[in-house]
Formats: sequence, C-alpha cells, structure tokens
Amino acid sequence: MKKKIAYGVTGLILGCIFLFPIYILIMNSFKTTKGIFTDVLGFPAKGTFTLENYKNAFQELDYIRSFMNSLLITVVTAVLVLLISAMAAWVLVRYKTKASKIIFLIFAGSMLIPFQCVMLPLVGFASKIGLLSRGGLIFMYMGFQTSMAIIMFHGFIKNIPEELEEAATIDGCGSIRLFISIVLPLMRTIIVTVAVINVMGTWNDLNRAYRRCL
Repeated sequence: MKKKIAYGVTGLILGCIFLFPIYILIMNSFKTTKGIFTDVLGFPAKGTFTLENYKNAFQELDYIRSFMNSLLITVVTAVLVLLISAMAAWVLVRYKTKASKIIFLIFAGSMLIPFQCVMLPLVGFASKIGLLSRGGLIFMYMGFQTSMAIIMFHGFIKNIPEELEEAATIDGCGSIRLFISIVLPLMRTIIVTVAVINVMGTWNDLNRAYRRCL
C-alpha cells in the first residue's frame, strides 16, 4: 500500500514538473508583452488579457494553409508508401532470385545514409527541376521512407505461410487478387505500425518545413 502511494505521489510530482512549462506557455499566450514581464506565472489580469497573439499568429504564419498543406502531404505520403512498400516487399519475398536479393540489399543500404547528408543537394536539385511543390515534397518523402517500410514488410511477410497463397492460386486467384484478398488482410498489424511511423515522421519533419509555404 505504501509503495502504491509513493508511486502515485512521485508520478503526480513528475507530471506537474512536465506540465508546468505548458502551463506557462498557455497563460502567457493570453497576455500582452507588458503582462508577461510583469507576472510570468500568474493568470492574465484585466489590463493584460488579450487575444491578439493568436490573431497575429494565424495571420502572419498563415496557419490554416500551413496546416492543410501538412495534412495533405502527410496523408498522401503515408497511403502511397504503404501501398507501394507492401507490394514491393511481397514480390521481393516470394520471387526468390538473385535480383530480388540485390534489390533488398540496396533498400537496406540506403537506410544507412542520413537525410542531413543529402538535404542541401536534394533541395537544390528539386529546385532546378521544379519539384518544390506538394507533389515534389511527397515524392521526396516517399523516397526516404519507402526503404524502412519495405524492410519491415519484408520481415513480416516471410512469416506468412506460402501454403495459403498456393491454395488461392489453385482456386484461380491472380497475382493482384491474391495480394489484395489473401496477403493484405494478414498484414493489418504491420500496416498499422508502418503507418504510425510514417505519419509521425512526415508530420514532425522540420528539415523540409518550407512545405507550409507551398
């Protein structure tokens, strides 16, 4: 009982410590500059309360446009990465040739290259060929996120029994229907995992933050 109380008190204290900066941020967002310097920790007073900070942020930063750009790019990127990576991984697993092994090693090796190493050349090249747009940014995100997605799908698909696909083939399933009807439903868990990783990576990316201006 004492341990539970101690854990609860410790958790409460740590929670307050972590939430305190957020409290300061929210309180000061409703204050004028004078109010912030007068009382940083307190609630906004009558003479210092204002909503102009939010109004200026929405106008100067074009918040709605930036949010919609980020949402569109994130959703489209995630859908395309999931679709292309899942199909590519399935083909690489089931068609066991030297070429498939080499292609898989290329995807694995590409993950060793940090984005920061190619960021400036990539943006410069994209600018020259006119890809500094929503479509171009989606294309760049796909290029850097597909490799990891293929590797994750590849490892999962290897655990799916081939007998299921063989039975479906005997019943007359073509490759496309086999993938959509048999393989894809079995990949639900890994699809969710890859989707979460890709959405978080795209949404939180700051290296290509110029997307808000597109």
